[in-house]
Amino acid sequence: MKKYLFYVFALLLAGCGGGGSSPVAENKSSPSSSPSSNVSLEPLIEFSTPASIPADKIRLALIDYRYDTPVTQIDKRGYHTTSFESIKPTIDRIKQIGFTGIILQLQVPINKDTGLVSYFDVKDTNKNIPKDMWKLVTYIKGQGLQVWISLGPVDSVNDINLEPNLSRYTLQHLFQNIIEFQKTIAIVAEQYKVEGIFIGACNFTLEKETAHWKYLIAEIKKVYSGKLSYATCNVNNVDMWHHVDVAAINMNETLSKTPIYDLNDIVNLYFNDTLNRNQVASIKIWHLRYGKKFILITTPVIADHGVGYTPHGFWDNVIIGATATTVMNLSSDKRMQQLKISAFMEMVNKYLPDSTMAVGFGEFDPWLQRANVDNVKGAFSHYYCCGFDLTNNVEAQKTINFYFSKPWGYYTVK
Repeated sequence: MKKYLFYVFALLLAGCGGGGSSPVAENKSSPSSSPSSNVSLEPLIEFSTPASIPADKIRLALIDYRYDTPVTQIDKRGYHTTSFESIKPTIDRIKQIGFTGIILQLQVPINKDTGLVSYFDVKDTNKNIPKDMWKLVTYIKGQGLQVWISLGPVDSVNDINLEPNLSRYTLQHLFQNIIEFQKTIAIVAEQYKVEGIFIGACNFTLEKETAHWKYLIAEIKKVYSGKLSYATCNVNNVDMWHHVDVAAINMNETLSKTPIYDLNDIVNLYFNDTLNRNQVASIKIWHLRYGKKFILITTPVIADHGVGYTPHGFWDNVIIGATATTVMNLSSDKRMQQLKISAFMEMVNKYLPDSTMAVGFGEFDPWLQRANVDNVKGAFSHYYCCGFDLTNNVEAQKTINFYFSKPWGYYTVK
C-alpha cells in the first residue's frame, strides 16, 4: 500500500525537522525534552511465551522511523517521540509479542526534478535519518533481535512513490545518487552487524530498470556482507529478485469487497482474490523461478469494508483533509483486522512454510505517539483511529502473539 500517510505528517506537524543528523552520525546524548514526573508508564500486557523457531526463520516487526519528528513533539511520558527513550518500550513490547527481528524503515529522499538526495524540500523539515538511529540498533541487537533496514527511494516532498522527472536527468544520474546514500548507510550497517537491507520497496516506476538495480546491488555488496532484499507490492514479481539474496512481498491486496468473518473462508480467498489471482500458487512459482525464499509482510488496516478492502477515499482523505477539523465517517472493525492477521498466518504456515523465510507485520509508528493525540482532530486522528499502527493495538498484538507462541508452520484451518 502506498505510504500517503507521511504526506499528512508533513502537513500536520510542519515536517519532521526535529534534529536530523548525517546518515553515519551516532548521537548518544540525552533527549531534547525531559520526561514529566507525573506521567506513568503503560501497564504491562500479558502475552504467551514465544515459541522457538528454526534458526533460518524470522518474525519481523516494521517500525516506521524515517526521520526525526519536531523536538517539540513529545510522547505521554514526556520524551521526544523519535528519541531512543521514547521508542525503547516499543522494542521491549515487540520482543514480548514474539518478534525475532525488526525492520527499521528509513528512506532515500530524492528530489524528483533534480534526481538528487534532498533533505530539506519541505519547510522546517530535516529528512536525514533520526539522530538516535544507531543507538536504537545497538539496543535492538542487545535484546537478541535481528535488525533489518529499509532504504527505499521516495519522493523527497511526500515520502511516497518516486516518479522521477527523467526529462531533466538520466537514470544513471538518479541511481548513482541512490547508491551513494545507500552505501553510506551500508558501511555503518556492516559495522553494527545489521542482518539485512531492503534496497527498495514498491518503487513502481523504477522496478523494471533491472540493469541499474543490478549495478546498485553490486556496489552495496562491496561494503556490506549482510542480506539484500527488495519488496514488491500488489503481489507482483520483479526480475531484480534474481540478484538479491531474499525476495519480499507486501501482501495487502483486497481479498473480498464484502465482509467475511469465517477464518477458513478468508484463508481460501488467497487462492482467488478480487482480481481472480491465486496468490499462493504465484508465490510457489516465483520461489522455484528465482530460487529465493520470501519475506512476506502484511499491514492490515482497521477500517475495512470487506476483507482488505480499505474504504474508498480513505488515503485520499488523509491527504486532502490533513488540516481539516472533520474526517469521513469511519467504523472501526478490529475483529476483521484480527481475522486478517490470523488468515495471513494460517495461509503462510499451512501452504508456504518452506518457501517463506520470514513473516512481517507493520507497523509501529513512533511519530504517532504524541502526548495530545486524543485531542487532535482531522486526518491525523482519522489515521490514528483506523489505520494500521500497532503500537497501542493490544488486540492485534495478542493475535500475533498467539501464532508466535506456536511452532513455525502451526495452523488450525482444514
